[in-house]
Formats: sequence, C-alpha cells, structure tokens
Amino acid sequence: MKFVGTENKTNGMEAKLQELVIISGKGGTGKTSVAASFAVLAAGRAVIADCDVDAADLHLVLAPRIIESTDFKSGHEAVILREKCTGCGLCAELCRFGAVKLLPDNRYRVDPVACEGCGVCVRFCPAGAIAFPERLCGEWLVSETRCGPMVHACLGVAAENSGKLVSLVRREALRIAGEKGLPLIVTDGPPGIGCPVIASVTGASQVLVVTEPTVSGEHDLARVLSLTRHFGVPVAVCVNKWDINPDMTERIERKAEASGARVVGRIRYDRRVTAAQIQAKAVVETDAPSAADIRNVWANLKLETGKGEHMSNTTKIKIAIPLAEGKLCMHFGHCETFALVDVDLVQRKMLGRKDLVPPPHEPGVLPRWLAEQGAEQILAGGMGQRAQGLFAEQNIKVTVGLPAETPEMLIGHYLAGTLQAGQNVCDH
Repeated sequence: MKFVGTENKTNGMEAKLQELVIISGKGGTGKTSVAASFAVLAAGRAVIADCDVDAADLHLVLAPRIIESTDFKSGHEAVILREKCTGCGLCAELCRFGAVKLLPDNRYRVDPVACEGCGVCVRFCPAGAIAFPERLCGEWLVSETRCGPMVHACLGVAAENSGKLVSLVRREALRIAGEKGLPLIVTDGPPGIGCPVIASVTGASQVLVVTEPTVSGEHDLARVLSLTRHFGVPVAVCVNKWDINPDMTERIERKAEASGARVVGRIRYDRRVTAAQIQAKAVVETDAPSAADIRNVWANLKLETGKGEHMSNTTKIKIAIPLAEGKLCMHFGHCETFALVDVDLVQRKMLGRKDLVPPPHEPGVLPRWLAEQGAEQILAGGMGQRAQGLFAEQNIKVTVGLPAETPEMLIGHYLAGTLQAGQNVCDH
C-alpha cells in the first residue's frame, strides 16, 4: 500500500506528496508529543493523521473541531432473536469461544465481546433465530485544527481490525491532501510492530522512530528497524530523554546507524513537556528547552514541504510488477515480462497497464531500466538485499513477500490497503 512519492505540479514546479510516520517500539516514549510538534512546525502545509487508533490521544493537544464523523464497521457479530429462539441450546454447544450464554430465564444470549464473528451458530441454528449484522467497531473523524485538517479515529472497546481502520485513516488523509494541495501528511502511528504498525508504515515516504535510552528501548528499536527494513521504508531515529543515560544513547545510535537508519537528533529530558500537555499545547508552542531539540529533529528530516504555492491534486504513480505466466513471478530475476501499471491514489483506481519485455538480467540493469520507464514502486515476491539496494539508489521502493497473483488482484489490494506481505522467498 503506497500513499506517497507522487508528483504534484505547481506553477512549473514539481513537489512530492510525502507521508512522515512517527512510531515507537512501545507506548510512552514521547511519540505523540513529537508528532504534535511536527504538526505545528508544518505550519498549515500538512494533513495530520492519528493512526494510533487503539489509544488515540493526539486530539488532546490539537483540540480538533469535528466536521465529519463516520461509523467504522468491520466483520460481523451474532445476535439471538429472542422471539424466534426455541431454546434448543445448539448454538451454545457449537460455539468454541464460549460466547453464547444461558440466562436465568432459560434463554440464550451472545456476549458481543466474546463473539468472534465466525458465523457457525448462524449457519446451524435450526430455527433461523440468529441474526448476523455488521459489527460496529468504532468511528473515524475528519476535523479542523489550528495546524490544518486532521483525520483520526477511535476503536471501540474490545473491537478488532485496527489495521483496517488505520488504512482507512491513511486513505482519507491522502484524499484530503490531494483535494487541498497539501504536500505533507504527518502521521502519529501506533507503538509496537503489530498489524496497526504495518498498516501505518507500509508505503510511507519516511518513518521516524522515537526511542528511549533503556535496555527495553534498545530491544524494541531493533524490532522496529527490522520491520521497516522488511518493507523497504526509509527510517530515521531520535532518542528522547537521551540525557538520562548518555552511554546507552550512544550505543543505540551506533546500532541504528549500523542497521541503515539515520540518526536525526536527540531530545533532552524536560519537565516542561508535561506542563505543555496540561495546557493542551505542543511542546514547540512553549518555551520548553526541549522545543529546540524537536525543531532540530524536524530540520534534520529535510522534508520537502513546498514554498507556499498551491499544489494540484495529481496523485498518480506507476507500479512495476514482474510476471511469469501472467502472475507475479516469485523470483524477481526469472521474470518474463513486467506489468507497468498506472494508478490514481486519490480515486483508488487502475488507470492503465503496459507489459514490457525487460533487458537481460544483469546487476544494475533492471533498476536503471525501470527508472527510465518511470516506475516508482515494485511489487515483488522475492528479491535479494543487493537488488533492493540498487532500486533504492534509483528512488524506487520495493515491497517483497507478495503472493503469485495477477497484477489486477495485487493492485486491487494495494489500493484498498489490504496488501499483505509475507516472507521474502529470495533473500540473499
């Protein structure tokens, strides 16, 4: 799923719509405080997205004014219709999750928290007494803030599919950026390395990992860097509260650089951060000493946010897919043809496809050739680390571990935000 790196033309100039995603290995590292400050520093040139849908809190600092609220429904839940239920108990017998409960009046009820939505009870109820409506899992919102438009969401208690909700928030942020001609999306991502994080970072133009100088911080950072490396996302690292353990900070920075990440700054321990939060302000809106550190990190990220010209909503990219017998070739170097697919990210549709026979497979040839064809993203089954590095030199992003499906199927999942990457079958 790719949302960024698309060219917007403005008065003869070209700029790129970028998405910066701020994540952390665990909660409580200061990730949201940094994201809120970046939203302020973008000075109205960005869409803000809160993708930490399981524990959204960016709104506490940015005080959004809600413009639009939409229910988020995903999956289904079983509901017993009391007027039809005969009390046979077959649903309780078949439910392996223990979600069907017998009430004191000898009637049955489905516990919505325990129900996994498998549908077995619906299928086998002899009286047809079990409805199966879509499950209400939360809501997503579009708001205005003092920093610009914001897309955020709230997942319901014990609700699932947070990764799907994250993808929805990102798509909406992309749409608004295109409509308003804004060149940047600042995303507050979830902590950890699970499904919501994968949905947040896949296809981002840059990821910033906020970590702490602790043993757990060092461990969690290694896991996050492994994740971003798998998806080929450029990553930067900053250490928050670095001065509580300078030796560990230096050790973390050395390991980050050895993993291919850029170290873009340090943020000192600062009690005034809490004072800023109490005032519902971003740190850079106060005179807190750490505000200068955050500004330094922002500057070191070197984001291209334009010079104030209004940008158009052109968000089209070209995706290359290596093929064998009409489907994705699992071994990149053995492909017969390349499908070059033009897609519109805002309208989420495939615009056209052209199949080309590649030149002979030699080191460095395909990256240069695909760059000449205008490819910005490759969807691949397996590809070696050296080849991935050569494509990175041509500013072509690579997603590996994809299944042997047709280009239309892969692009459909790509645009829907449901593209699932597995193991790189050719990692050498």
